[in-house]
Amino acid sequence: MEVETAKVTAKGQITIPKAIREALSVNRGDVLAFRIDDSIGVRVFPIRNAPKPLRGFLADAADAGKRDDAGLRATLRRRAAAKHGRR
Repeated sequence: MEVETAKVTAKGQITIPKAIREALSVNRGDVLAFRIDDSIGVRVFPIRNAPKPLRGFLADAADAGKRDDAGLRATLRRRAAAKHGRR
């Protein structure tokens, strides 16, 4: 698969490219999970058949992540700089 790109809006939102949506079989209203993986960057995967309480838990976790965007960005910058030998 080719590399797909998406631009982040002022609200931190992206539109998932069609090829990625199709490859993951995700549709409107589906829940996606994000995990930072030191070796590859960010992994994205759909949560299949998540019970409603889990969906609420995931939404709460996403809200908690919004409060720490600066920390996440700093961590990702440090990792990228280290990977490419920059300071």
